[in-house]
Amino acid sequence: MTKGLNSLYKDYENLLIKNDKLSEENRKLKYSQVLLESQNKTLRENEQKAKEQLKEKELELEKVLKEKDYEIARLRALLNMDGTNHGIPTSQTPINKKKVIPNTREKSNKSRGGQPGHKKHKLEKFKDDEVTEKIDHKMEKCPCCHSNTIKETGEIKEKDELEYRIVVEKKRHRFIEYKCEECGKKFHQEIPNNLKEENQYGSQVQALQLTLMNQANVTINKAQKITYGMTNGEIDLSEGYIAKFVKNLVERVNGTVVECNTAYPGARDTTEKHKKLMEEHGWSKYFNVDIMDSEEPDMELEIPDGLQIKKDFVGKHLANYDSMVVMSHFKGHAMGGFGGALKQLSIGCASSYGKAYIHGAGVAKDNIFGTDQVQFVTSMGDAATAVHRHFKGNIVYISAMVNISIDCDCDGNASAPCMKDIGILASTDPVAIDRACLDIIYNSDDPGKEKLIQRIEEKKAIYIIETAEKLGAGTTDYELINVD
Repeated sequence: MTKGLNSLYKDYENLLIKNDKLSEENRKLKYSQVLLESQNKTLRENEQKAKEQLKEKELELEKVLKEKDYEIARLRALLNMDGTNHGIPTSQTPINKKKVIPNTREKSNKSRGGQPGHKKHKLEKFKDDEVTEKIDHKMEKCPCCHSNTIKETGEIKEKDELEYRIVVEKKRHRFIEYKCEECGKKFHQEIPNNLKEENQYGSQVQALQLTLMNQANVTINKAQKITYGMTNGEIDLSEGYIAKFVKNLVERVNGTVVECNTAYPGARDTTEKHKKLMEEHGWSKYFNVDIMDSEEPDMELEIPDGLQIKKDFVGKHLANYDSMVVMSHFKGHAMGGFGGALKQLSIGCASSYGKAYIHGAGVAKDNIFGTDQVQFVTSMGDAATAVHRHFKGNIVYISAMVNISIDCDCDGNASAPCMKDIGILASTDPVAIDRACLDIIYNSDDPGKEKLIQRIEEKKAIYIIETAEKLGAGTTDYELINVD
């Protein structure tokens, strides 16, 4: 019995020893499991970090490739640019490139010059009652023998000359005071706002400065010099006075003059050159000026319902503003057909890359001037809608229908105005204001409208309005209210 118990006890001890060994092995295995799980977690974290870093590098590389593609497209467009696809004069045709003079006339077998039966255009002789000054050119001696004994024969050879001169008018407005014999009150006619100061420049002087700056792209200091020279020094405006016309509006809304760089080569295709030009023209001196795409990356506005493009690339600084006043000079345009509020929203607010993206209808192509026309103007409508939506109603449009040419102000070889001045329109609806401008043109009795209408219809410009209206940026169902 004792021997059996000893054997059982010995077996028990051996089992305890085995149990201790198994417990130790189990502890080691659990430690190894924890260690492996920790290592696995670290590996997963490192893998995720590596994926994120790879994604960042891919995005950086994609951005660099996009910039390189755009730069290649810009340079190729520059090489392909001539008088047939841009407003540059044919005299500036690049070296080693054949000069092409645009001419839409079809070839014929007719000889050059005036054609038989064609009415000659020349200045007609004045009627006697139209002559404002007669200048007699007399002689005191014979040009042959130098004799002083000469007399008039009664024959006169007349030459007419049409000339103009600037006449400075110094007007004094006299407001006659009256006294009522019934109530004894004294009064005079109400003094209009343009005569509030004791001494002021007239509306024609102001209009000339705005025309020189806005339509002729004359700098502020040159506008001052031109006015001084035209009036023989009688009107000597200060640069500050000239800048005040635009400054009053900018200061009233506590605004900033905003611009974006161009996609085509020129004085505004880089931030550095653009700022220099703004300084030369006096804008930086008198206003806060912001080149909105001077910093990268561009701001992207999504257009999920866009008919041609699904995003719009605008200047990054657009995000800094909560409202906008869009001032447009309504006129024709060699590419868009016409320039108005919608063009200002689309091309005007687009970054340099964004402009090329719109011109390429969603692709920055080698030749940004060779896109299908309908796709191009539809892209403008998409982009204009994106900017209009961004401001959520905090945006106003002012369009000046003056100096109306078939070409844009940016065209270095723009045609002369083809229509008389019409007036200024304002609205909170970009579609309505552009449609109203077109309706005014079409319904005008000005014969010069035919050239502009031809340009508008050739470039299928109506698509920009139709696109913006379809996307809800505005309506063509408007009411025109005249304010005299």
